[in-house]
Amino acid sequence: ADPLPALHVPPGAADAGSALFHRYCFFCHGIDAVTAGVVPDLRYASLDTHAHFADIVLGGSRAHMGMASFADKLDAADVKAIQAYVIRRARETKQAESTAAPPSP
Repeated sequence: ADPLPALHVPPGAADAGSALFHRYCFFCHGIDAVTAGVVPDLRYASLDTHAHFADIVLGGSRAHMGMASFADKLDAADVKAIQAYVIRRARETKQAESTAAPPSP
């Protein structure tokens, strides 16, 4: 079963989310949502993180952990689009990892 949440977003939302992600999020969360390990790699975000995505991004619920609120720059639809992009990247990564050849002994 796919552990990633199903989002009900319009077609093209993940593409719009990619543009928003690369404008506002990549500084910390990496190009194409691939981090260097200092901050969470959103491709591996938990179901709990996804369930609270808007609270984290807009509400500042993780400000104490260094994740500032972006309520002054993004709205709820923007956040859903970014989340759709993150989920797409997670699925792409999962697919790539499952088809990668095992290392030679």
